[in-house]
Amino acid sequence: MNLPQIHLDPDILFTVGPVPVSNAMLSAFFVSFLLIVLGILVKTRIALIPGRLQMLIEIIVTFYLEKMEMALGSEKEARRLTPFIVTVALIVVISNQLTLIPLLGSITAGDVNLFKTPTAHYSLTIALTVLGLVSVHAIVFLKAPLRHLGNFFKFHLLFKMKSIKELPMVLIEIFLGLMDIIGEIAKLVSLSTRLFGNMFAGEVVVLIISSLLFATQFLFPIPFIVLSILSGFVQAFVFSILLGIFMSGTWNGIKEKAY
Repeated sequence: MNLPQIHLDPDILFTVGPVPVSNAMLSAFFVSFLLIVLGILVKTRIALIPGRLQMLIEIIVTFYLEKMEMALGSEKEARRLTPFIVTVALIVVISNQLTLIPLLGSITAGDVNLFKTPTAHYSLTIALTVLGLVSVHAIVFLKAPLRHLGNFFKFHLLFKMKSIKELPMVLIEIFLGLMDIIGEIAKLVSLSTRLFGNMFAGEVVVLIISSLLFATQFLFPIPFIVLSILSGFVQAFVFSILLGIFMSGTWNGIKEKAY
């Protein structure tokens, strides 16, 4: 039995100046390249009577557009956020299945695998989450800075009290507003960690089963590979939907009636 070495850090392939380039980073660049090629193919083949690829993309975009419209309550605003959510969903689903592409996962440079599931490294999942949550906070802040800050720092309620009896409730609202700041950080950590943990665990299970015996390298991993494929699609769906819900919640925060 020759168990592989399992570690959280990706393998470093080479460095560009002071910047190390890992196999997870190279895989993320490769996923971006595939998405660019996909975008060019879809754009050049758009027709009144859609082909299979165009129909698939239209189904995905329409699905997320409907979900975002339900969350935001406006088709106009949903159209602003949907392209980002769809892009994230495609990045995650392709990243999840990348090393399951035949022969791709077995390409090595020396003793190091050239490609690694990008979402099995924490950097990509947290980068996507930070990009989504921070960008929507920045957009909302630019649209209505005082109201957006007022959702977290509710000290203005002290000046709207009509009697001293309202003070306990006002203090509770101020405390809950400050707790919302912690909640935003918790969203970032939980969303990125959920995707990373599931994909890393799935990758480890397949590696261990494949390395137990020579015979287990061929038939035994198949159920786990199928489960990993299904899990990859489910995790991409869950991650993108939750990110869309969190972003729409922040977006809707400035619509709520101020106290």
